[in-house]
Amino acid sequence: MVTKASSAAAAAAAKAKKRGRRGGKKRREKDAADGSAPAAAAETHAADSDDNAANGAGDQPESFEIMFDTDGAYAGADAGEDDGETARADPALGAPAQHADDADAAAPRRKTRRSKKGKTAHLSTPADFQDDVGASDGPASEPATIAWTEATHPLEMDTIDPMLRPIDNVEPDLRQYFEQIEKHLEEHEFETTEEMQLFINNAFTEAEGKEIVVAADFTCSRILEKLLRAASDIQIRRFASSLAGSARRIFCHQYASHVVETVLKMAGPVVDREITAGPAVPESDDQDDSSAPKDLPSMEQLVADMCSELDGHWSELMFDQYASHSVRTLLTVLSGKPVAQETKMRSKRSSKFSKEHNLTWGNAGKPGMLLKTPESFTAMVKTIVDSLTSKLGEDDLFNIAMNPVTSPILQIILDIPGPGEALAGAFLRNTSVFSSLVGHQVGSHLAEQLITKAPTADFNSIFATVLQPRFLELCQHGISNFVMQRVFDRMQTEDQLADALSVLEPEFEQMLFRNRTGIIVKAVEAAVRFPSLQHRVVKSLLKAFHVDKDAEKQNQIVTLVLHMTDHEKFQMFVRSINVQGSLMLQHIFKFTPEAAKVFTKSMLAVSDEDLLKWAVDPRASHAIEDLIKSPSASSKAKRKLIRRFQGHFVDLACDKFGSRVSDGCWAAGSLEIREAIAEELAARMSSVKENFIGKFSVRNFKIELFKQRRAYWDELQQAELARRDKIMAALAEDATAPADEGGEAEGGKPKKRKKQLDEIDMVFAKKLK
Repeated sequence: MVTKASSAAAAAAAKAKKRGRRGGKKRREKDAADGSAPAAAAETHAADSDDNAANGAGDQPESFEIMFDTDGAYAGADAGEDDGETARADPALGAPAQHADDADAAAPRRKTRRSKKGKTAHLSTPADFQDDVGASDGPASEPATIAWTEATHPLEMDTIDPMLRPIDNVEPDLRQYFEQIEKHLEEHEFETTEEMQLFINNAFTEAEGKEIVVAADFTCSRILEKLLRAASDIQIRRFASSLAGSARRIFCHQYASHVVETVLKMAGPVVDREITAGPAVPESDDQDDSSAPKDLPSMEQLVADMCSELDGHWSELMFDQYASHSVRTLLTVLSGKPVAQETKMRSKRSSKFSKEHNLTWGNAGKPGMLLKTPESFTAMVKTIVDSLTSKLGEDDLFNIAMNPVTSPILQIILDIPGPGEALAGAFLRNTSVFSSLVGHQVGSHLAEQLITKAPTADFNSIFATVLQPRFLELCQHGISNFVMQRVFDRMQTEDQLADALSVLEPEFEQMLFRNRTGIIVKAVEAAVRFPSLQHRVVKSLLKAFHVDKDAEKQNQIVTLVLHMTDHEKFQMFVRSINVQGSLMLQHIFKFTPEAAKVFTKSMLAVSDEDLLKWAVDPRASHAIEDLIKSPSASSKAKRKLIRRFQGHFVDLACDKFGSRVSDGCWAAGSLEIREAIAEELAARMSSVKENFIGKFSVRNFKIELFKQRRAYWDELQQAELARRDKIMAALAEDATAPADEGGEAEGGKPKKRKKQLDEIDMVFAKKLK
């Protein structure tokens, strides 16, 4: 007979089962509060015991015999002890077998382990346990006897590759020591370089023999990166030599991979200095130290040894979520390019973490600066790229390009001369693969690189066969529109842009105000190279902002573009300045004077209050600066605009963004305008000099010389203005010459266009000579 308590307990169990995993936490909290669950469980257990006793003693489950002696991790229960509930809760055993006569009993749920992100990973049942259960011939109520030994235990580590075994934990005292080092680095400044190098050397000495353990620790690895970025060439080489023999192990580690990546980033400049002046030799004091090897290898040799150690594992490292970042860095260093741009090497999350923890690059090189590399590096790059890309079929290219871990490596390879061209050709010749990349969330980044690096002939072929038939669809797509923006950058002929405008002109308004502004901005930028199409672009913009039919409304076109809204909505809502609108104006002010006439007139019609507010705005100030620097704007229009800032040059000179406008006014202004600017700054020179931004204007404009030796200052300014006028005359002569629309150089590579310098750039370039 079932008691009332047992019925209630069974109902509660059924309800909990129906609730599943989601309601378990709330149920446990409620049971812990009222204590009802233990009582119900006890009554249920007592009722089950009575039923089992009635069925006969032979049906009672026997105790499990456990033989698990690995490091004493588990002590089995005594043979005669009733440990049924313990067996049910023990994660090593799983759920017990069900009784044959228990018809309502549910099948045992698989043990699960919840990850950090909330996903549930199922723990597989040990194979030995499954075999024993399947081989059992006894009744269902008798669970099989499990015998786990060191040889058969599923956690046995002998089957794991020794290079991928877990790294030991760092000692608490050593971690505390490194935490004190970080605190000292943040709170103290070293008076001399020698003092800092001695401090770093002491830290490395403390970690001697434990470099890998320290690099694999979450806290210590971050501090180690800071030390490496400030270390000398010899200290970097010593640390790199301590990693010999464990390259694959640390490449695949979550934290140590960041450390080896930092070592590789610092290795590029070290190799450059070794080629120029030879490897640095340890000082005599260091040679006597036990931590200083007698024959310290050069950085070139250390990198070569690391590559040799990883030979044969490049494909494995390419697909590893931790090692792939280090492989990118290694390829960049071997190709002679500095890795100062961290966002291209690491994920956004890692880059943000480095910025928050002040992980600066130190001597890792400047963007755009090529480093000297030995011939051995070129051979290593070829070996690595061949092992990664050889024997790749169409499906392999597709899968690698779509993988978020491997696709960035292909983007790095595209930047390497030789291998990059071969890889780009493989993708561009396969139109089906390239077409799939354009709209893929991961593959679109590679497609952008392919468009940028493609030879002219390959680009024209892709444009005609893949992009042009779906031009509007791709421009409106949420992902492929970024690829199409690169297409506008690569348009070689006027016909290509004309065809693109024919498709986009009816959709200008929709794309401007529905989050596809980047496409229109790139179309405007491309029109700078083709003056005959600039009037079409201006006409389409006036129509999109609803001011094409009213000349008075056209005076507000600059305001509307800057706020990215049409005329009707601007009268109803107050909007902030839009960065895309500022970029569009910057390109428009590079149009021919006739094409940009409407926008220049509109800028002069802006109220003084709005103009001063824009001059110190981080977005709008660039548009004003470009109008002042524009070679297409007339000198009369520039003088009118500059004179509207008179009386406010002190405020502009002391502002981070306004100072750029004041510098432009100075460079484009006449002697009269320069004297007016100098007089304003001289009247309040003490306050301007105390300002961090304003002091540069005082120095560049020679305000102290203006106050002390006015006549000599006038002579200097007249000579500088004469040089400026000469440069402007040369610019005007170049503008009348036939424009070179690019073309194709030898080898099928696109010619590099010469950068178009405006008058302000040339003035400052002349001053630097």
